[in-house]
Amino acid sequence: MAEIKRRQRAFALQRKAAVERINLGEPIQDPCEHVHLLAIMHRRATDYEPYGETDRGSREDCSCGCRFYIELRGELGRDWGVCANPISPRCGLLTFEHQGCNWFADKMPNTQTECQEARK
Repeated sequence: MAEIKRRQRAFALQRKAAVERINLGEPIQDPCEHVHLLAIMHRRATDYEPYGETDRGSREDCSCGCRFYIELRGELGRDWGVCANPISPRCGLLTFEHQGCNWFADKMPNTQTECQEARK
């Protein structure tokens, strides 16, 4: 767990540095480089900290077997994918494996209201 938190902090710093490089007008050598993807990924309040506002607790990352996490091809697939869970706020978004959400794997809504809340 400590290793995951260390990596999350490191990626948060990389993202900040990448955003600063973009804001300074530095050319991006490879639009698919890891730090560039960190800089452009959409964040939701429902993402796990430090990417969002949700406490991870003991929940799994997307890449730990969520049936809705579709890994990117190649090297980036080790860390990046797309969420295909129709009830997750991350659905259809580029997703870093540690972003996560409370709709991992087979957690489905019990009511229409829960489904609508999830899509906000």
